[in-house]
Amino acid sequence: MTEKETLSRQRLAGQWILVTRPAEQAEGLSQLIEAEGGQVLRFPAVEIGDPKEPFAVEEVIRRLEGFHWAVFVSVNAVKRGLSWVLSRREVPADLKIAVVGQATAQALAAFGLHPHLCPTSGYNSEALLAMDELQHMKGKRVVIFRGSGGRELLAGTLAKRGAQIEYAEVYRRSLPPPSVAANLRQALAHRPLDVVITTSKAVLENLCYLVGEPLLEKLRLTPLVVIGSRQAQQAKELGFTQIWVAQEPSDTALVQAIIEHEDKL
Repeated sequence: MTEKETLSRQRLAGQWILVTRPAEQAEGLSQLIEAEGGQVLRFPAVEIGDPKEPFAVEEVIRRLEGFHWAVFVSVNAVKRGLSWVLSRREVPADLKIAVVGQATAQALAAFGLHPHLCPTSGYNSEALLAMDELQHMKGKRVVIFRGSGGRELLAGTLAKRGAQIEYAEVYRRSLPPPSVAANLRQALAHRPLDVVITTSKAVLENLCYLVGEPLLEKLRLTPLVVIGSRQAQQAKELGFTQIWVAQEPSDTALVQAIIEHEDKL
């Protein structure tokens, strides 16, 4: 294949795209963009760190055999949570595992485990709560692996259905250091972005805070790729005017959302 033919097949050639995922999760998405000819500005708008209360996590892990269900609400929850668990003990054989989507299930598979419950569409807490197996939860004990300060919908709904809920908050989210944000502002001041990708509400909130005015005003006019209706609504409320929703929370779907709208770039 000639260089000209290669360029013609790169559907994001010349596009400068901001990837805001945490550093440990950004590389796969960045490589897909680059394979399509796009240029990536990597800026982890959220840093993932150790939990605030490690002893509380240890105590829950020690009692894992007392739970009927373990629910993992994100890829980070799987990676951080199972690293904690498997460094200390085995996963109880009769513990049922539920995840919110395919990416979380794939993260689970990397540990040699497979979920008993995973939505086939929706890929969020709402989709998981709609599944038949979680409708009648009286007397069931559920541990939810998550980051600190996550949504309360899952726990609240399961509790209303009769479940006893505990959290294993196995990581915490934080802002990147000021020097990193300064580098981002400097880059944006010299060249406008073509597309911004955010994959959670926390990421978008942090990005807006870190960019600040007057660059934020320009950012709001830049096409923004998000996952799901909740993030799309948040982006609208924050003043973004071009919001593209990926069909599912996967790297491929995020890139495809850009390609499908490339005529608007």
